[in-house]
Amino acid sequence: VRAVLEYSLWGPADVTLGIWKEREIVLQRWLDLERATVLHALVRTRPPLIVADEYQLLFLVQTTSKNMCEASVLLDEQRSKLQTFQKIHD
Repeated sequence: VRAVLEYSLWGPADVTLGIWKEREIVLQRWLDLERATVLHALVRTRPPLIVADEYQLLFLVQTTSKNMCEASVLLDEQRSKLQTFQKIHD
């Protein structure tokens, strides 16, 4: 549940995810780039962090592409079920 929530909050929204192995590779690239981008921004500007920023940083440090991949699959399955349900009841 936690991984799905974190992925929903801070994971990639603009990344096209394909089959499992491709998905994990794409997510690893996204994670590496996001870690570098956030670290660069922190070092450069040194802004005061709010609690949400701290949780996002923890997510970026602790998550793995495998965890994100599993969370994205679970979310995709739920979206698919919801779409099927809506089609049946329309």
